[in-house]
Amino acid sequence: MKFFISTLYILCFSLQLTGGNLFNPNIPTALAMSPDGTMAAVAFSPQNYKSSRLRKLRKGASLESIDKTGRIALYATGESDGEWSSMYTGEINNPAGTGIISLAFPDRDRIAWKAIDGSITLYDMEHGTRQLFHTRDIRGNRSLYTTQAFALTPDGNRLITPDGGNGIVIFDTHTGKEHLHKGCDKRRIVTVAIAPTGQIAAVSTDKGSISVWKLPDWTPLFQFQSKTTLMQRFCSLSFSRNGQILAASYGKGTLLLMDMKNGSVLVKKRIVLFSAGLKEMTVAFSPTTDNYLICQFEDDDGSLFKILDLSKGKTGKTVQRSRGVLTSNNFAVTPDGRYVVMAAWGRHVLGDASKTIARSMDQVDLYFIRIKAFCKVQKDTIK
Repeated sequence: MKFFISTLYILCFSLQLTGGNLFNPNIPTALAMSPDGTMAAVAFSPQNYKSSRLRKLRKGASLESIDKTGRIALYATGESDGEWSSMYTGEINNPAGTGIISLAFPDRDRIAWKAIDGSITLYDMEHGTRQLFHTRDIRGNRSLYTTQAFALTPDGNRLITPDGGNGIVIFDTHTGKEHLHKGCDKRRIVTVAIAPTGQIAAVSTDKGSISVWKLPDWTPLFQFQSKTTLMQRFCSLSFSRNGQILAASYGKGTLLLMDMKNGSVLVKKRIVLFSAGLKEMTVAFSPTTDNYLICQFEDDDGSLFKILDLSKGKTGKTVQRSRGVLTSNNFAVTPDGRYVVMAAWGRHVLGDASKTIARSMDQVDLYFIRIKAFCKVQKDTIK
């Protein structure tokens, strides 16, 4: 069933400001869209989650001693009159006991999420059934929380996840059975990504290395080792639509581009020049073109993004950047490649920087930000 929403459904929120600070009861931790673009999901954790429960987890407290928390809000999304919009349709309560760090749709009817304790839940929304995939506990003194804590093959039949150590596990999403368990590195695996072609995958570690593997037998192809800086634990990986380029973010806002024909480094450049307050940077290729790469970076002031056209010169060219601030942990791209989707909460600025919109949100807004450069390319192509 597909949803085509004619108007943007806007929820009403009360303004709760004290001393200029905004109190928000829930923080979005992950955002995902279904492959057909008809559904979106946002995972939340309470504002006090990291400061209280997380400390208990790191000290080794049992999961049973911590109240279940967090939720997943579901939205119907679609296009009408040339615009994308969303409507809140419901939520999944208490989906995980330790907070959700990664979220993805195998298909329109199923959604998967990974919790801080390493467990992955696959939920069938049509039948209301759940499958639980157990991996090794990923908590520790340096907990590794990334929005790419697992990946799904394009057909939705396989789920690939780090095992909590230096290996990966591949599960069958229909039977729940383990398909493959294999070591990848001497270091701890942090993130995993699969090319849209479904033919290759990449993983990164917490010690500055990236390795690329051939699917489905998981044979090694290439490896990259950073010589100047340790890779951030929030390292982000993304393949171009044709699977020929791998983009990775590491360090303080540094972008790495690798050629998948021979494993050579095409580009290594600093996206954010002043990065003292940078927390992480996430990258994602457009699903409909091989040239456009979205780089989102979060700092103390909020979340910004840039869109690079990699066909412009050796290091690419910034063709669009956000004019305001959206406080969001990550983003998605609509299947048609025309919009960046962000789950915004808290105080943010849209359009004119002199106009500040501040809200306290029980349900966040989904913002669909038009990728102007890509739309211009489409218009010129039609002419």
